[in-house]
Amino acid sequence: VLYLSMYSRWLALTYFRFALLMCRITGVQPSLLLHPLDFLGSDDTRDLDFFPAMRVPHAKKVEVVSEVLRLMAKDYQIVPMHTHAEAVAGRSKALPRIEPKFEAGQ
Repeated sequence: VLYLSMYSRWLALTYFRFALLMCRITGVQPSLLLHPLDFLGSDDTRDLDFFPAMRVPHAKKVEVVSEVLRLMAKDYQIVPMHTHAEAVAGRSKALPRIEPKFEAGQ
């Protein structure tokens, strides 16, 4: 989304809205992984400008990430990864355990 926002903020947010719509339609829970570079901008350092979206100023990145989180929070509860994993594990059926059978010499 941040990379796309380099060209068009409207297009980037429309893309994210569409992704959330598809998650709702298919029953998939969205997951975001935020990285420190999502908050550092071109005005913070020039040494990282080879990374996607590192040519975007800090303020613009924070605006876009804030809007993405606002859109996500409209329909989903934003929680840390471990909280989400525990919730999913609590409602999932346990997968069967299968012991591997290796032949000697292989």
